[in-house]
Amino acid sequence: MTIEQRFIACDGKEFKTEEECVKYETFNKLKDIIPTLKTVQEICNKYHHCHECVFYNDSSGDCILREELPERWDLERISIKNEI
Repeated sequence: MTIEQRFIACDGKEFKTEEECVKYETFNKLKDIIPTLKTVQEICNKYHHCHECVFYNDSSGDCILREELPERWDLERISIKNEI
């Protein structure tokens, strides 16, 4: 008898190890958000002074994207500034 273990990514691609599967799925997720990250970078580079940027937090005096964890980013602040 032979026991075969395989790991199947969300898109159906099969891998022999969990590490390969996780690496593949992570890359595919990153591939989808790279255009968005480039847009954020372009917006950030557009401003000569951080306090003019939409990502600037007046309260802390820092960029909201500098928070350690993305869950701490105050993204609602961006939508509020854009509506004004």
